[in-house]
Amino acid sequence: MPDHVIIKPNVYSWRGIRIAHAFYTSYNYNRDLDSHMMKNTEWGALAYLTNSKYGRCLSGSCTEVRINNSSNFVTGSSAVNAPIVGTGGLSITGGNGLGKDSENVFNYNNPTSVASSTTNNYYGVYDMAGGAWEYVMGVMLDETGNLSSGRNNDVNSNFIGTLVCPGCGSGIASKTQWTKDDGGMEWPDKRYYDTYDYTRDGLLYPKGLLGDATKELGPFYKVTYSANVRQLGSWFADDAFFVNSAAPWFERGGYLTDGTDSGIGAFYNTSGEAASFASFRVVLTP
Repeated sequence: MPDHVIIKPNVYSWRGIRIAHAFYTSYNYNRDLDSHMMKNTEWGALAYLTNSKYGRCLSGSCTEVRINNSSNFVTGSSAVNAPIVGTGGLSITGGNGLGKDSENVFNYNNPTSVASSTTNNYYGVYDMAGGAWEYVMGVMLDETGNLSSGRNNDVNSNFIGTLVCPGCGSGIASKTQWTKDDGGMEWPDKRYYDTYDYTRDGLLYPKGLLGDATKELGPFYKVTYSANVRQLGSWFADDAFFVNSAAPWFERGGYLTDGTDSGIGAFYNTSGEAASFASFRVVLTP
């Protein structure tokens, strides 16, 4: 695992890091530029800009950000073809390594990779669809309005807070709070995270915040791929599962093998633990 952030294309994305550690890694990157981990509302702002004349909308028609389907999680990569099937129905991953293309993946150095840019050129933001899911600073409050750390003492963000589902899982101790004595980290200033009211249901989209590109992406509907039932939004049929009492944190963008379910409009719930499928993004505000 690296000990500092490198922001560039054609490297392996940093995964396997808990949300609190990801936040403070981002926060300490460049304090002169107010560096911090991306909030859910900041992801939403970028999603709206992408789907506007400042992004990928020309002559009244918008094109979707192409997913990064690099099986090695190489940043800046792009699928050769836009996926047409969702989870369980399409596998378009290639075995590309750094600096080379494979049959189904364009490397960043290939000009065709701009299909995965938010502006359809090299000046846009990459990896907003597919690749690894991206943790964002958007968290559900517990039933009494306090900040949640995560699900239980096995999977959580490592922020000090409530463990909202202590009995979830097998063989898990029933601790209800994650504390400083557990190695928990203090929360930053409120301006660095978004909060959401408590809910037990991952489909209660009205509890979304205006501008975070969650509740505005409806109407929502279910699709079944073989045995996989997915809840999708109306923006390019991207994944749409809200935070809930078992998974109080947001993750965005989708996964490299999720096909059309991945996208800049995709959102899902998570416990905030270190996971091989999840990364994070640094924001600079000069």
